[in-house]
Amino acid sequence: MERSRKLFILLFFIGWMFFLTVTSLLPGGGVALGEKWDKIAHFGAYFITSLLFYHAFRSRLEKADIYAVFFAFGYGVILELAQLFVPGRICSLKDLVANFSGVLFFFVLYRLLWGKI
Repeated sequence: MERSRKLFILLFFIGWMFFLTVTSLLPGGGVALGEKWDKIAHFGAYFITSLLFYHAFRSRLEKADIYAVFFAFGYGVILELAQLFVPGRICSLKDLVANFSGVLFFFVLYRLLWGKI
């Protein structure tokens, strides 16, 4: 049972990464959410990315929460830079800040809830 749960979480993480990548690199900018909602979407997407990474790899990595921070933020940087080459998309420092805010929120929340701060 435990093995199938771990596999499900890993597959869910891979599916999420596929979804995040595709929606980030679609030409034309996708859905126009407005500045405020766009940043909230970035925050939430990278919070979820960190959370899913943590759950997918916590049994394999000793400090999975720290690796989740580096992975999620690094992946956000890569996707933002990749948008330089996608028609209708722009690389935005504000998006990077929103991405990092979601990642940092995951990390602080995790550390607070499990008494590591």
